[in-house]
Amino acid sequence: MNFLNLLQKIMGQPQPQEKLEEREDIRKSLPQQVIRGMDISELKSIWVDMHIKDVIKAYDVAFNNWQSARQSSLALVAFKGQGKSLALERLIADRDVLSVRCWPKITSEQDLNQMFAQLYPELKVDRLEVGRRIVVVDDCQNLFLRNVDGFTALNSFLRLMSKTWDRIFWVTAWERTSWLYLDQIMKLGKFFTSIVYLKPVESKEMRDMLISFGEDNAYDIQFADEYFPQLIKETRGLITAAGYWLLEGAFLSGQNEITLELPDFQVEGLTKLNEREIYALAGLLQNDCLTASQMALVINESEIISEQVLAKLNRLGLCLNQDRIYQLNAALLPQMLNFLEQQRFLYLPI
Repeated sequence: MNFLNLLQKIMGQPQPQEKLEEREDIRKSLPQQVIRGMDISELKSIWVDMHIKDVIKAYDVAFNNWQSARQSSLALVAFKGQGKSLALERLIADRDVLSVRCWPKITSEQDLNQMFAQLYPELKVDRLEVGRRIVVVDDCQNLFLRNVDGFTALNSFLRLMSKTWDRIFWVTAWERTSWLYLDQIMKLGKFFTSIVYLKPVESKEMRDMLISFGEDNAYDIQFADEYFPQLIKETRGLITAAGYWLLEGAFLSGQNEITLELPDFQVEGLTKLNEREIYALAGLLQNDCLTASQMALVINESEIISEQVLAKLNRLGLCLNQDRIYQLNAALLPQMLNFLEQQRFLYLPI
């Protein structure tokens, strides 16, 4: 998906027509070479490559402990859009592992067994006849639903880890807001001997990536001294959000000159939400991916109302709809975190 299509997909509240036309003219003025080079996914890939050594180092220490017959497991934790899955791909690229992703939401032991059966038939909660293997599980936050009966799959998974540590080296990846919630209510961190948090991007790193892009492509990148520190502050250093807002304020100011200006970081769609919709937004933040029926359980409403709420969040650009499975829009995550904190719907130490 190119940059223009991406913007159309994740843009928030509609703006006056003349402003839309002005923004579109600015976007069209950027050559395709620039758009590709400054694309969010490209920036994320570069940033992950810069930091993957920290993940590999933690993996090697944990794996060596496991090889020495010591109980050992690894959890990789990152905010949505921070490059968690990409870092995991880099980590296991040349390793002999069994890899699976928890998608969509898994809430029962039966569903958990089905997921593992596709990966490795002998790996089940109630039958543990497995040899020594490395098993990688991505998006583990999708093993629970914030509901009275929504922790069955997660508890079964944690029991499986505890029972098989001598035969399986477990590598897991979690979305950070879900991790913080689960760690608060059930001390999730105690189940892992090694926990790696992907770091936020720093202003100097972002600046160096853009300057390097300019040098490689013969573009002069112009920006004020406070540009990158302010960009990182407004986006909490989350690379997807930083890349999105960077592109929002980028325009071609000369034949080979790109100027970066700070955009208006406000997301008008957030001001259009009522209390039920804010509660649903917080539910998406903690639960990650949800269908309308699952959201109904989270917000304690009918499925019809749940569908209406999710449709509005999607229409405002706050969440994305993939085959009727809804997730928050990672590009706007910092603004949503700020908003939920201000509304006192978020009490996690983020």
